[in-house]
Amino acid sequence: MWRLTENQRSGNLYPTHGLGPIAQIMDINRDDRMDYLVSMASNDFMLEARAQQLAASEPDFAEFKGKTFRGNMNTTTIRTAKGKTIMLQHDVTSSRVYSRLHLNGGAKGSAQKYPLPVFVNSGLIATGHEWIDEKAFKELEEKYRPEIVKRIGELAKKIGGHGGMAFVMGAYLKMLS
Repeated sequence: MWRLTENQRSGNLYPTHGLGPIAQIMDINRDDRMDYLVSMASNDFMLEARAQQLAASEPDFAEFKGKTFRGNMNTTTIRTAKGKTIMLQHDVTSSRVYSRLHLNGGAKGSAQKYPLPVFVNSGLIATGHEWIDEKAFKELEEKYRPEIVKRIGELAKKIGGHGGMAFVMGAYLKMLS
């Protein structure tokens, strides 16, 4: 029920999974900073109708009858002080396939971590019009692995949810406080 309560607000309700890794890659709060953003959402084409339907037969949903909910897709564009842009999208209600796409592109190349094509196990990096091979990717992944992941990566996988992401984000926030 907490999801329905949260979805009565507008905006991107869960930006950290997408924004945290990208902010680290882009040196946010080290060499650059977020300057401003624009955020907009589609209309809600699903939650209100579903809440109405469930409220008719299940008492737990009665409190949501007649309520309005945020749009199905929220898109936020952030511009940094150095002129880079970040696009975040949040969608938990439409019928599209689940995705946590992390794609970073710049003047010298691009990288994609998730989701990946079936034939790729770890990630994709390109410095031209083709992805580098898996061996070269593994070497780069090891070379640029963040210090926090080196220290607590395996522990995070054992303890934390989302493949260790929740544990790492919690540890990172604890270090900042």
